[in-house]
Amino acid sequence: MTIISSHNSHNTNDPIDTAIKDAVKGVGKINILIAGKTGVGKSTLINCIFRGELAKTGSGRPVTQNSEEITKAGHPITIIDTKGLEIKDYESIASQLEELIQERSQHHDENKHIHAAWLYIHENGRRVEDAEIALCQMLDKNKIPVVVAITKARSDKGFATEVRKALPTAAEIISVRALKEQIEDGDDIITLKEKGIINAAIKFTI
Repeated sequence: MTIISSHNSHNTNDPIDTAIKDAVKGVGKINILIAGKTGVGKSTLINCIFRGELAKTGSGRPVTQNSEEITKAGHPITIIDTKGLEIKDYESIASQLEELIQERSQHHDENKHIHAAWLYIHENGRRVEDAEIALCQMLDKNKIPVVVAITKARSDKGFATEVRKALPTAAEIISVRALKEQIEDGDDIITLKEKGIINAAIKFTI
């Protein structure tokens, strides 16, 4: 997967790296649960925020049948990435995630706790699935703050407002475009730049 980005992962002045370090300063290790349907751009956004191929297939340690733990040496954030919030398998996936959350919340080591969750929703779909609503409710019940990322954002047209109505317990809702994109408009080519990445990095540890 190619990430189109002007940032260098080894640049100490990288604004995304700086935002993440500032967000977790004094907190210690942060564990973030990532959920969303297949194809919503979870891996792309994870890789963009963490400046590398963290979400590359097979790079994580399996923690449930449907999720894996992704880490990066020297990085304070660990990702628990679901393989895809497939609607037909939702009950099984949600049950496994809730068991994992409860198991970790009872662990004596706070570094094992799940501190926040990100729910990814594709803007082009223009709808919030019942499974996504149920997942947000389950996370809220387990006192896990949820950030909703509207991915591949081009033109909101009120969609963020609809997401807020459907997911009122979400702590934050942000629109993100992780990659540059070119769109043909007649004879013109319009370049859409990355959007919301630094804001996403700041909110990642809400």
